Amino acid sequence: MRKNLFSISVLLFLVLLCPAGYAAEKKILAALIDFADGTPNKMSLTADENFELSNAHLAEVRQIIRESTEKSGLFELLPRETVAEAMNTQIGIDAVARRYDRFSAARLGKMLGVDVILTGEIVHFGKDTVSGNLTISGLDFSDRTDDVIIKAQLINAHNGEELANVTGRGTASENVLDTMSAAAANRLSTGFLQATRASILRILREFETVDIKIE
Repeated sequence: MRKNLFSISVLLFLVLLCPAGYAAEKKILAALIDFADGTPNKMSLTADENFELSNAHLAEVRQIIRESTEKSGLFELLPRETVAEAMNTQIGIDAVARRYDRFSAARLGKMLGVDVILTGEIVHFGKDTVSGNLTISGLDFSDRTDDVIIKAQLINAHNGEELANVTGRGTASENVLDTMSAAAANRLSTGFLQATRASILRILREFETVDIKIE
């Protein structure tokens, strides 16, 4: 009986002593800073050019980036509200553009107690390719290709080291009728939603190859 109790005690001790990583790989704790809007200050729904994002569209893009990152399982993300509160108290940050250099990101990371900072910029949001030639009453109803380019940085929050700097590009075919319908509802069209997801997924696949050492 005494021998059995001793064996159980040793087993419990080993379980408590054993790092959690043996049972399950430790998740990398990350703070995702809402990506900055780097698109030009112009709007064009049908022209073959880069156009600016409305506040509603920018919010949709940022939500897609967050949801895609969460679904990837690469990181354990802090709540957006927690990150925003820390950003509002940090000095020396461009609070409007939310552009972070690696040293500012490291300071924020230490405030939050995370391993990495994920930040970036939406640099292109436009329609580049025309397929077909449908014009009705002078209006161009040709199908187009939606094109989205996003740049992202992965920064070590412990020392400010840039772990990765990746550009992701996504494209998707789009019918201009869907574009007009989405514009009337002040939301992203199906093509832009698909192109945005494709862009951030390419970035996340690159991040997956980065060797992140947690201190």
